[in-house]
Amino acid sequence: MKLKLLLLALLFNFSASVFSQTPVKLSTGQFGFAEGPAWDRNDNIYFSDVSGRIVEKYSVSNNTFTTAFTITSPARTNGLMFNNDLDLVVCDFRDGNVTRRNTSGTILETLATGLVNNSNDLCIDKKGGTYVTAPGNSSNPTNNVYYISPSPSTTTTVIDNTIGFPNGVIISNDGQSLFVSDSDDYDIYKFDIDLNTGLISNKVVYATLADNDNTETRSLADGMALDTNGNLYVTTKKSIQVFNTSGILINTIVFGENPTNCTFGGTGLNTLFVTTPNDLYSVALPTVTGFQHPFDLPDSNLSVNNNNKLSFNVSPNPTSSYNLNIIVGNNEVIKVSLYNEMGQKIEDCRFKKTNNMVTVHFNHNINPGLYILTTTTSKGKVSNNKVVIE
Repeated sequence: MKLKLLLLALLFNFSASVFSQTPVKLSTGQFGFAEGPAWDRNDNIYFSDVSGRIVEKYSVSNNTFTTAFTITSPARTNGLMFNNDLDLVVCDFRDGNVTRRNTSGTILETLATGLVNNSNDLCIDKKGGTYVTAPGNSSNPTNNVYYISPSPSTTTTVIDNTIGFPNGVIISNDGQSLFVSDSDDYDIYKFDIDLNTGLISNKVVYATLADNDNTETRSLADGMALDTNGNLYVTTKKSIQVFNTSGILINTIVFGENPTNCTFGGTGLNTLFVTTPNDLYSVALPTVTGFQHPFDLPDSNLSVNNNNKLSFNVSPNPTSSYNLNIIVGNNEVIKVSLYNEMGQKIEDCRFKKTNNMVTVHFNHNINPGLYILTTTTSKGKVSNNKVVIE
């Protein structure tokens, strides 16, 4: 690839980490305690109003709020995340349950019941397993992090009980690490994930938050998000602090109140949507692309050695251009995607078919290396081919 393009990409990443962005308030203080924002990959941010026992929906295109659904006492929704089927997985705060619901609130499946203390925040892995934080309270000081195995077994296991107030939880871009924030302390912890069992080990301090408000001794660290560069966005008192992949603080987005959680959304995934106790905010980050769980996590089952899959003739290989021709015959191709060697999706590629050949167009910012090109036909047949980009 051209050096000029690589330098330009580096400059973009540098500018994103230096210049803070201004939060824009989207609401008018009408919520009791907003939490758990989740992007529906279409037009809406869903989030919990914990106090009101409602899940609210914000339309990005219309700039309007509507109530998606309400729930009955004693449950209160908190953390939310869409799974691969675009169902909402919900922390039913107070009753210690975790449920899978449609966007109208109907319970489709109960993933866990009776978790000690409150199911607070969650993150879903590529297999459909769920990590859940459950901080203690005055009546039960136990502080747990759980793993709920994928359906249909949905076995619930305590995987850590060593963090003072486990709150935000998120999986790293490569799917191999789990980050957990501690509301009482200033450290963000990282664990190794066993990709076979979902269990965690090797707890280390990944990053340490700066104290931006000494009137409160605790960090109030809460929900987190990641961008495609692996930068970690942590909501904490009066700010969102951004750490690079080495755990170094590279940016601080200042708020007048305490953010509770955040997620990337919008058509370009370059807007950070942030909940605070009473409001929803947006922060435009035009040079950043958000990472969306579980959709962008690597597929550990991706293989180029599956003989049951359709094989296409890919030429040339290696390629030094941004276009690649694939001979597909009479097959109707409906999707072409590019993955790295770990199985992490890089992009859905633009393509055009002419006669028996499909020409695939790669993004000009893709780095040289070995990739897996996945082609899907209208009959559901999938071909995985190794492609070297020089």
